Amino acid sequence: MAHWNRKVAIVGVGQTQHRSHSHDVNQLEMINQAVRAALEDAQLSIKDIDMNVHGNMELFEGIYQGDMWHVDGYGGFMKPGIRITTGGTTGGTISAAAINLVASGCYDIVMAIGFEKLEEANATTGITNFFDPLWCRWVNAGAINARSAGQMIKNFGIGVEEIAAKLRVQIAENAALNPYAHLRQKLTVEDVMKSPYLMYPLRFLHMCPQSNGACCIIYAAENKATKISRKPVWIVDHDSAHVENYIGPDTFILEEDNEKSQSVCARRLYKRNGIITGTWNGWTFSCRSRQAHL
Repeated sequence: MAHWNRKVAIVGVGQTQHRSHSHDVNQLEMINQAVRAALEDAQLSIKDIDMNVHGNMELFEGIYQGDMWHVDGYGGFMKPGIRITTGGTTGGTISAAAINLVASGCYDIVMAIGFEKLEEANATTGITNFFDPLWCRWVNAGAINARSAGQMIKNFGIGVEEIAAKLRVQIAENAALNPYAHLRQKLTVEDVMKSPYLMYPLRFLHMCPQSNGACCIIYAAENKATKISRKPVWIVDHDSAHVENYIGPDTFILEEDNEKSQSVCARRLYKRNGIITGTWNGWTFSCRSRQAHL
């Protein structure tokens, strides 16, 4: 487990309805909806919040330092705060940062706010222009980059396409459990495999929609969490890994010889928490060892 100074728990969560367009609210108002919902869930007031962590992919909306504009929306006036942007991992990063701020003993109650309002700009244009036009012209296709998928097919065979479709169906089923999710649809493997290609071998239903929405999570230290919530959700551990062996187009991070960041991160987490993995009857499983429980 993580070696933190003190335990941390989630005591409140708030979301807006995620959808393709949110013309009825601006960014500040949308964030305020999520913050109010989280405070109500935790039965706290804005005065109880010690610190704010704010994050979105600023490049997508074309408005930088949004935390300064949104301060009235999340009640951050005259309070310490930090803005974080790490591309598509921003949500996880602001959560990790908020957890660390509480675990370190710096703050007792920290609010993490994440949002995107993508109809106000062009996310694909932002991603496409991110790549260097000379060194990375061959991957200059925005988030829809099929090279990783092509590499997996090369390594594991054409059956990977169906495995990806099964995973997409599982993701759709999980999303449908969230009443605030953008798409709550029932998909089958056949639906995914029959959807049109965007860029071979990636199909339309392999990809996520472009959504608008905000989410707020309130984290609290153990001495506060047990008083705030009857059922605090305790954070066990988290980790971060960045394997980016980038020199030029021939050594890009997607090359087969480079271990993926998520594999490195998972291996460290599993080892630290006594989680073992294996296969049985064609299924991959992971579980806690007996020693870890002791």
